[in-house]
Amino acid sequence: SAIIDEGRVLIVTYATPHVYPYARYALAVNANWARRFGHAFVVDARERASGGVDVKNAKVLVKHHWVSKQELSEPWVLWIG
Repeated sequence: SAIIDEGRVLIVTYATPHVYPYARYALAVNANWARRFGHAFVVDARERASGGVDVKNAKVLVKHHWVSKQELSEPWVLWIG
């Protein structure tokens, strides 16, 4: 059985191509901070919502995806939006 660190956090953010030019530096800083303190960092880069889903609500779909994953070893999810 794996040991679960109760203080470990999965930090999730959503970055689509239209934010890459100005977000790339902040994403690198956040990823390094997470690694330094023993957390996990994910940049979800899926396409923007389409097909009847409001683009603003795409963030909700991304959050739901990550908190619904059964196989996560982190007991906490922190959303940076």
